[in-house]
Amino acid sequence: MPGYSKSEGCCIQAHEDGYRYVWIDTCCINKSTSSELSEAINSMFMWYKKAQICYAYLDDVSRCDILKEEFSNSQWFRRGWTLQELVTPNNVVFFSRDWEEIGSKSSFTPLIERITGIDRGVLLMNYPEEISGCPGLREGRRRG
Repeated sequence: MPGYSKSEGCCIQAHEDGYRYVWIDTCCINKSTSSELSEAINSMFMWYKKAQICYAYLDDVSRCDILKEEFSNSQWFRRGWTLQELVTPNNVVFFSRDWEEIGSKSSFTPLIERITGIDRGVLLMNYPEEISGCPGLREGRRRG
């Protein structure tokens, strides 16, 4: 059950990192109604901006010799709300399908820039006014 693994792993990791509360999109967004999904996506910017840390769970990536290839091809980069989740939080940490830490937004910046076309300045400095101008991510969503 992928949703359960994501939720359980997130709670365990948050506890290990000293956090008492988590917000998990899998549990907290009703994707069955387009109006609620749209409202949630529109609200996500502030949720992610206020987050101390964002755990990005890549269930199609393993910690292996071809990590960069799997990371580059992850479906995570093709989801509708990846833009907010990637750009808005100051601290994004990526985890493999086994909840092993594989890197962070700052450590993967050059690779993420290549994958998405988002300028490294936007990735690292969180310029909200630049978010609408990220054509690489829109192209990535079309590929997926």
